[in-house]
Amino acid sequence: MGSIDFDTAFAQVAATTCRLSPTTWALTLGNGRPLYATARWEDDWLVLTAPDGQPVADLVALLHRTADLPVGVKLLVPPAGPDAEYRVELPLARSDVDATALIAACAQLEAGALGHAGLSGEPSPAPDPQALAVVCAAADWPFVERSAETMAIELAVEPSFQQALLRRDPGTGAIRLRADVLTAETPLAPACQQAVAALLLRVAHTVRLVRAVAASGAASFTAGLEVAFAAPPDALGLPHACAALS
Repeated sequence: MGSIDFDTAFAQVAATTCRLSPTTWALTLGNGRPLYATARWEDDWLVLTAPDGQPVADLVALLHRTADLPVGVKLLVPPAGPDAEYRVELPLARSDVDATALIAACAQLEAGALGHAGLSGEPSPAPDPQALAVVCAAADWPFVERSAETMAIELAVEPSFQQALLRRDPGTGAIRLRADVLTAETPLAPACQQAVAALLLRVAHTVRLVRAVAASGAASFTAGLEVAFAAPPDALGLPHACAALS
């Protein structure tokens, strides 16, 4: 499990910790309001989960809620169900992942599950206008610069053609790489929306870092998959995200 001292790191951020097995911990997070979480080491990933505590009645609503969560947090419906759960996935194989990153991941989970906006941080300042183009060029994935703040990256889904848009969210400062799976400009039957949401949630449950999101207008409905970053991704992070969305 690398050089990270998990027990020491968890003790710095959790009110209580209990090691259930060599690769599993039970944690109590939260300041005032407890959040009972689980941390598992799985195939070079640290997976942090916490229950949503509400039976899932509307899958589309989960996609809308995920779109508003802090970077790195996603809502899923585990196979055992029926309640949804929050999840944060941290790649332990990266050389720059250390105890500080682990503590930050716990804070992300707490911010998403308890709605602590303060833990999410203030919107990051706008990056250099050319930052996204520089990152895309370094990642060596085919892309087209639509504007200074929007890059269209071609995903590896041959023989089909699918692009994901990399852009900065002006409201949160997050950098989002998003591939829309369905865009309907006319009203879509609720049953169809639920079916699309179920498919995307299954993908997000299987693929690391990817989360299922949706946006709705008066008559429109858009659903897709995204990977979100707190700042412009580096030369390792963007290719990983593109591969995950492919």
